[in-house]
Amino acid sequence: MIDKMPQSVRRPWPFVLAVLCLFTVLPGLFLSLEDSEIWGITSSRRMIEQFSVLTSAHYKPLFSLMFGAIVHFAKSDWSALIASRFLALAFTAGGLYSLYSLSFSFLSSKRPRSITVAFYAVFCTMPLFLVHFPKARSDSVSASIILIAAFVLMSMQNRSRLARGTVYLASSLCALLVTPKSIDLVAALALIFWVVETRERNRKFDIEHRKFNTSLIVRTLAWTIGPILLISIIAMIGSREYVVRALVYWFDSYTANNPLSWRSWNSVVFAVESAPIVSFVIAAGLLVGVFRFKQISPRERVLVVIGLLAAFFVTIHSQKYFFFLATRAPFIALGALPGIHLICAWIAKPDFNATVLRGILLGFAFLFLLSLGYTFERLRHYPGFALAHQRQIHHELSDYLNRAGSPRYWDAIGLFPKRNSVFHYPSPGDKTNDEMLAFVDSSQPTLILRTAKMEILEPYLFTWLQRQFAKLNPEVYAKIAGLSMQGVSSECEIPLQTAVLAARAERLSFPIILLTRTNNVDSWVQVPLTFNDGRELNEIVDGSERLGTLILNDCKRRDVRYGFAEKGPWQALPAPEFSLFFGYDGRL
Repeated sequence: MIDKMPQSVRRPWPFVLAVLCLFTVLPGLFLSLEDSEIWGITSSRRMIEQFSVLTSAHYKPLFSLMFGAIVHFAKSDWSALIASRFLALAFTAGGLYSLYSLSFSFLSSKRPRSITVAFYAVFCTMPLFLVHFPKARSDSVSASIILIAAFVLMSMQNRSRLARGTVYLASSLCALLVTPKSIDLVAALALIFWVVETRERNRKFDIEHRKFNTSLIVRTLAWTIGPILLISIIAMIGSREYVVRALVYWFDSYTANNPLSWRSWNSVVFAVESAPIVSFVIAAGLLVGVFRFKQISPRERVLVVIGLLAAFFVTIHSQKYFFFLATRAPFIALGALPGIHLICAWIAKPDFNATVLRGILLGFAFLFLLSLGYTFERLRHYPGFALAHQRQIHHELSDYLNRAGSPRYWDAIGLFPKRNSVFHYPSPGDKTNDEMLAFVDSSQPTLILRTAKMEILEPYLFTWLQRQFAKLNPEVYAKIAGLSMQGVSSECEIPLQTAVLAARAERLSFPIILLTRTNNVDSWVQVPLTFNDGRELNEIVDGSERLGTLILNDCKRRDVRYGFAEKGPWQALPAPEFSLFFGYDGRL
């Protein structure tokens, strides 16, 4: 019997768990940064620099303070991104170790620990979890905080009730301050807190159907709503607007789109297709736990309830993106664990013995290698997943911006956390997307770095770029100060002061150059500045308004356009093509 193993045999488990955590965290050192974590890191800077102004960073104040401090003190844009990833990996490692240890605390002593470890080892090979959980996102950090808090609470069963209550309240507040979308995670922690409190009071630990509807639900709701009310009361003292916006942010997560539409389930389908066998094992374990609810121990029933709770919130969430699914996957796997043990016990009838246990573990080992090989094979086909490639492109793009000398740019994901000054980020299904280009116009960027995420702004983006920007290459556009031909003399003469005023109105930095294009040609072309006295210049510097009058050839042709642009972005060419390495589709 595995539960009668001597204590000396069980001692290696902490080491095994540490190895599993290291294995899961290591890919985060090599996997590329995704736009969903880049813009979160970049936006977090506003919590420190614009503390008194309510921004999107204030919806996640604790997350923004932690990662905003990293951005503020980092030496470069890339080091800010990498340091943020390292902080996220530290949370991931702590959360995973707590997940493994928490399972041991909840499972009956009759359950072989080796099966638990083998199941989690297979679970961690899923592309969904391996690629998306160890990244710098508020959902991942919040999930890790809840897992760590749950493990700490289970370890404090001999401590005072005040100490346990303090840990629960503090960790719940932290999770909610990391992201308001943590309400379901706080509910899961409330269930675990209920387990600890019930055991400490020496009450009969049972959640039969009648008690499940009264004691469990009422206490869980009370402990879940408590931290939310506390945050709301404190925030109301400072700003009612913050409370309203935070609640709207959370509410929109579940109502922005129809959560039951087939389109909202695309990411779930892709995630299952990327690991069909592991997904089937998890689903089977959760279903068996539900249908055999009365055959498992009371503590294991809590795990099943936590798994169902996580699955329910995934179902009603309108944006089931990969990074959100990855943060709820550990809780669903936690709920599947009792069912997995029941399946293994059914296979090993009438009792576990060394031979049967080795066979089951061998099956898990085969599934582990199969899933791991499949995952890395998928990653190998996408060069954008390599952090080293991404770093090279990021440095080349940074060098281009330095040469271009343009201080205001927009890329829709905040590629450069320290220098970014235009904080407008479109998101799939976001109601503000229709107004996004107007928001960007208000910031007057002089350079556009077209990332893949901008595709969700089409077809309006193409028209906007054609009207106001010059295409330097397929991914870089420079601001144009267009010249109106109304009132221009028949000799196509225009005072240079008119050009300078037009450039200043668009906040262009000098020197500027003259560009022209015809309607049937996609690109703008630089032309020399010709004055009415025959002089020619290649650029206009600030303060040269009185140099004379320009001659614009063919200015009366309707298919010809003239405009002025900053010289820097044109002179700094070529610029690297980068959008492949900063995509938003969350490939698995």
